[in-house]
Amino acid sequence: MDEETQRRQVFELCQRLEEHLAQGELDEALSCCTACRELMSALGETQGQAMILNNQGLIHVQQGQWDPAMDSFQEAHRLFALLDDRQGQARQLENIGSVHRDQGRYDAALEPYLEALKIFEEIEDFFGLANQYANVAYIHIMKSEPLTALEWYHLALPLYERAGHAERAEFTRQNIAQLEKILGR
Repeated sequence: MDEETQRRQVFELCQRLEEHLAQGELDEALSCCTACRELMSALGETQGQAMILNNQGLIHVQQGQWDPAMDSFQEAHRLFALLDDRQGQARQLENIGSVHRDQGRYDAALEPYLEALKIFEEIEDFFGLANQYANVAYIHIMKSEPLTALEWYHLALPLYERAGHAERAEFTRQNIAQLEKILGR
């Protein structure tokens, strides 16, 4: 099969992937991911493979399939590292942390969240940085450490505001208010 045909098939598979996701057909979406990733591999499209692995991981998360999700995110992280795509690496670290979090492994979640935080800070991605502050705050809530969580939310709030994410800023304000109430402030 020639390259043009392969690229057309990738495009068609991506369209079908979006359709399956929109209809909640997750198994079919995963099949599209697998076929698309194979074609992208044959085309030498590393970034495309990494992006598909990210999508595949997110689908596994929706299905509660933690090990396959973790495998997808770790492989996507590896590919983004090969490309020296720092933002892609940070997003995969965030996903890895979230898989740990969703399984109740809060200490394990902190390490990838903090690694992602460092990268977002280096590349000056303020929205990504705000998300990591909020993720770390949530972990501290789950660990019954409200004062520490409050400190992290106070770091996230101005970054959400700066990035123009009013909804996330408001949600963070609500979290701060709840924590201050818990702490008797």
